[in-house]
Amino acid sequence: MSTIEGLLNQYYAGWKNQPDNRVVVEVASVYLEQKHLPESYGFKITSNGLVDNTSGKLVRSFIARNTRTDQIEGEAFDKIEKWAVEYGLKQGKNAISSIWISPPSADRSEDTKFIISTIQKKLVGTSQTLQLRFFGKRQS
Repeated sequence: MSTIEGLLNQYYAGWKNQPDNRVVVEVASVYLEQKHLPESYGFKITSNGLVDNTSGKLVRSFIARNTRTDQIEGEAFDKIEKWAVEYGLKQGKNAISSIWISPPSADRSEDTKFIISTIQKKLVGTSQTLQLRFFGKRQS
């Protein structure tokens, strides 16, 4: 197994069953996480939840919930998704943000992750969230 495959297995369960364009996005995401570089990506807000712009699938279908860290992050995502649907779609809010802080974890990363979600209106009138992820430096 290559290093990339091992990292994908660790960070993105089920990647082998995804379309190539989705896997490419995940490889880039894993690379950025490993290098502690910020990343930015958008999701479309629909009444069914957040939809990945690359694959057109619900984002929740990509979230692993195997380890305790996965479960906690999955619960945080569920809350952000509910928030985005309520405020971005139902109430039509724009330019409001949430922050999710993911603490260090032995099974994922020694760093604290900060994920900022902002609801933005697109020019065509549909709402989307913009996810910005960056890492805090670990304490020495």
